[in-house]
Amino acid sequence: MKLTEIGKVESPYELTAHPPGTHRAESRIVIYEAFTEGLSGLDEWGEIQVIFGFPGRDEYALKCLTDCGEVKGVFATLSPMRPSPIGVTAVELLAIEGNVLRVRGLEAANHSPVYDVKPFVPALDAAVLESRRLEQLKRQPRSDFRQAICGNDIARCLVKTSELHGHFCPGSALGVMAAFYGLRQLEDGLAASDGLENLMAVVETNACFADGVQAVSGCSLGNNSLVYRDLSRHAVTFARRGRETGIRIRVRPDFRAHIEREVPGFFPLLEKVIKDRAGSEAEAAAFKELGREAAFALIRLPFEAVLIAETVRPDLPDYAPITERVTCAGCGEGIMSTKIRAGDDGRSLCLMCAGRRYYQVEGQGIVAKGR
Repeated sequence: MKLTEIGKVESPYELTAHPPGTHRAESRIVIYEAFTEGLSGLDEWGEIQVIFGFPGRDEYALKCLTDCGEVKGVFATLSPMRPSPIGVTAVELLAIEGNVLRVRGLEAANHSPVYDVKPFVPALDAAVLESRRLEQLKRQPRSDFRQAICGNDIARCLVKTSELHGHFCPGSALGVMAAFYGLRQLEDGLAASDGLENLMAVVETNACFADGVQAVSGCSLGNNSLVYRDLSRHAVTFARRGRETGIRIRVRPDFRAHIEREVPGFFPLLEKVIKDRAGSEAEAAAFKELGREAAFALIRLPFEAVLIAETVRPDLPDYAPITERVTCAGCGEGIMSTKIRAGDDGRSLCLMCAGRRYYQVEGQGIVAKGR
């Protein structure tokens, strides 16, 4: 388990034995620049939960977390009589000023490392929690992904991706890893797509890999920031418009060896259930379970074990044009004017009504249809 420090406490108290009245004192939490996006929406909460440690005792704190497996309850009172390596406490949030949180009631010594900051709602008030979470998602719909990326939580990104992809599998896990690490290589770090074509992702396959890229980066076909190149290569290039260079992430050809070692039954079932379409219902269920195991086995590996990053000069398309919509005289539907053709009788028709060739993306890639 890796313990990531995201900030420091600025407190008037230098000792871990807190004098009376500490709970009423104001202190500050300074969040490091790389993690400030995780503060999005936090100012809507009156109370926050802070996980912090003793200054200079990261190793002991890490050992405690590893032994416990997960943080439960409040360890709190960091004093010489109870030298807990980790403190988990709810404090009053007074204001957020840039990367600084002004709080009241944080019983932490000056320079204490901060490991996490999150909204706090009493456990029994689930309705309030859900309501506030919904409001936060209305303001920042990708806040779950942003917080996961800022918190170096790739497992959470994989779980969120499964909501789009429908199941866990190695392909989507590789896409998650490529996007997770690729975004961090860009000059401005962790920022994902805002849906306005500033961050672009050029993906070279339409297989499971593409869903991992789309989910984590926020680049999609619908917001015109995902470009699909029909090359059938497990690779993606991330670039920002106006920048000369981008980062291309590609999958190592021998990535299957890791899965065969960790989950040896996966590929035999893949052949039977997916390729041959001959698996029983029980085998199909077993394949999904092994797919989950394989996906999580992959994200536990170091980036360099399965992926390669290269600096490239990206070839990006222009911004998507805004064109007028024209009503097709044949089907009566609204069509982009660039897709209108003149029929034999001179009427304005869509490609299908005009009997013209069009293209569609399917399992084989980009396929021409019509004449």
